[in-house]
Amino acid sequence: MATVVLSAFNVANFPEGGGHFWVYMQYAQGLRRLGCEVYWLEQFRHGKDPDRDAHAMATFLEQMERFGFGRRVLLYTLGDREDAPIAYLGVTPAEAEAVLRRADLVLNFHYAIDPRLLAGARRTALVDIDPGLTQLWISTGQLRVPRHDVYFTIGETVGTPRARFPDCG
Repeated sequence: MATVVLSAFNVANFPEGGGHFWVYMQYAQGLRRLGCEVYWLEQFRHGKDPDRDAHAMATFLEQMERFGFGRRVLLYTLGDREDAPIAYLGVTPAEAEAVLRRADLVLNFHYAIDPRLLAGARRTALVDIDPGLTQLWISTGQLRVPRHDVYFTIGETVGTPRARFPDCG
């Protein structure tokens, strides 16, 4: 059985985003139906309102439990500095790092993921679900995407002469 770590973006912090949740959950469910062992990796960003954070976290964890990912969530926080340690919530760093090392693939939707999370992975794939915007953000320096082994996009013209936006290589 292949192990896949799906790295989502801004689901845990956005409890009212049902459609946003399903952008990622459809991939996770599809991979599970194909026989993969799937883990959900995501950064939780603490805000200024601890009550809102607690509500967002509780809602997210309830959703994960409801869809069978209760024990397969690798939630983490980062400090303000680039070299700040990665703090995992609900799992130890050793447990999270073991899953990331063991995974056959980190399927990444978080364009600006901390590269340390990808460093130990055997294979990484970035999935671009914002074609045009992603390339614009990269070309203007608004987004730094760490290196991945392979890159996918839902954009039909990305990387072709028909694209009306930068292709970023």
